Amino acid sequence: PWRFRVKNINFSNVSFKQTRISAFEFDGCTFDRCLFIASIFEDCRFTSCKFLNCNPYRAELFDCFVDPKQFEKCVPISGNENIGLHLYQELLNNSRRQAQPDFSDEAQFRFRQWQRYYLFADISRQTSFWDKLGRRVRHAGMYIFDITTGSGMRVRRLLCTAALILLTMTLLNWY
Repeated sequence: PWRFRVKNINFSNVSFKQTRISAFEFDGCTFDRCLFIASIFEDCRFTSCKFLNCNPYRAELFDCFVDPKQFEKCVPISGNENIGLHLYQELLNNSRRQAQPDFSDEAQFRFRQWQRYYLFADISRQTSFWDKLGRRVRHAGMYIFDITTGSGMRVRRLLCTAALILLTMTLLNWY
């Protein structure tokens, strides 16, 4: 299909708010402090792009080729947990619909990270001691799962954890 090609352009402080962007191919572009509030991307392709300090609140992706790693510095963590959570949910849904397993794994890993950020921020909003304690225990479990296995998405972390457990058990047995 025919696409509009945009190559090596730096978009800075541009508002794409409530915009439908269809059949575009962005190659090597940088989006710095851009607004994507309620924007819809259809049949777009993002190759080697960077998203820096953008606001993708309620942005939607349909049939797009986009690597979730490009959004790593898109949303500042503090105070924007719901935005990051929604962004990676959209990236996850898009990559699954497009049958892009590598992108799907990355999006799911980032989605779980943002779930943890959201849960941690939610702990501070709780008033009851028991509510805070219960959420902190759940948060600790999610954090340990992420560190040791990469939320089930990082093979290297899983192998390192298994090797560390094996080494520890061997040393304990030898001692």
